[in-house]
Amino acid sequence: MREPTSDEDRNRLNALSESLFGGPHEIDANEAEGLLRSAGIVPEELTSNVGERLRQRADSYLQAEGTVPVLLQKAVEDLHPVGPWLESEMELATQARNVVRRILQQVKSSPQALSGKLEITFAAAYRGKKDLSARDKEILDCVTNDLKRRIEGHDGDS
Repeated sequence: MREPTSDEDRNRLNALSESLFGGPHEIDANEAEGLLRSAGIVPEELTSNVGERLRQRADSYLQAEGTVPVLLQKAVEDLHPVGPWLESEMELATQARNVVRRILQQVKSSPQALSGKLEITFAAAYRGKKDLSARDKEILDCVTNDLKRRIEGHDGDS
């Protein structure tokens, strides 16, 4: 008789486990956490360790290819929401919100703006930049549209 391979061992163990406990779809989060704890595994540590390994894999993709696969990025965000691609996007959104706030404060305090005699023009200088992604341009377009809406008084905040 030949020795089973590790894949055969794993498949047999999985089949036995499912016959005893049911499949993964038959267990809820609380029961899974309880089973992990009873096996001496701390769920928070497991989540942190898996998140760290996923983040390292995402970082290696980012360095090698410049992009992170969508499902890997989603997994990292779900388990460990820190990564260079996420930090830069969050920073961009924060900066955009701060700029909008400053402009709104200036517009509200300007007598010309209050009298309705101020004509507003937005420059789209970022469009010619090669280092901006489509997502960055989309965020900036949203900020521009939001600013126009607020200044024109269509959002109820004015």
